[in-house]
Amino acid sequence: MSAGAYVVVSINSFRKAHETYAKHRAIAHFVTCQRFQKLYPRMLISNITPAVRSAYRETWTQENRHPTTRHWDWDQIVATRNADPKQFQLALWNHAEGQPVSTKHLHALAIGRTSSTGAEVRLEYIETYPFGNHPFRGSVFSIVDVALTFYAFVIDARSIKVVNAARTLVKVYESFGYKPENPQAAHVNLVKVIGGENEQLGPETPGALDFPSQREVS
Repeated sequence: MSAGAYVVVSINSFRKAHETYAKHRAIAHFVTCQRFQKLYPRMLISNITPAVRSAYRETWTQENRHPTTRHWDWDQIVATRNADPKQFQLALWNHAEGQPVSTKHLHALAIGRTSSTGAEVRLEYIETYPFGNHPFRGSVFSIVDVALTFYAFVIDARSIKVVNAARTLVKVYESFGYKPENPQAAHVNLVKVIGGENEQLGPETPGALDFPSQREVS
């Protein structure tokens, strides 16, 4: 095989991998929407597509973002994870009662790479908008956790890791079945084993707080 042909094959394989895992994420998003349908009948979940990034740029104003996350550039965050087809992505939308779906509003974003072996799905960034004043207040992490868990099942991952959680949020994550790797660190990584005895799924999950993020950009 010539060098040029090898490059074409590699590019096609990379594109196919992205398409495959985008479909896997879509399955997790669909199941999550079904799980929360009674609580949030107008909830929509998608991958972080160009349309999502456009909505983020056009509608997320700095004054309505949390002070610790308003400096985040989601275009850059997404771009730096493009090399990982298995990455977890979630965009959380809502459309107002009586309005068409085309008028939906973007209220949360979450993303994280997988480990090199694919055995662990990571949550690296999560942000809600407008902070403290949106339809999913109190439930965003519960929604994200369900989507993460189903996605991990679909890709046959063994665990989920919340990366660089603030110490003030450790108890919240523990209520979802996550356990800290190093409780004494300033920012803690927490892990949940898929299928573990403490695993919980659904809107009945306790501790569903609405917080801005678990990570500060270094």
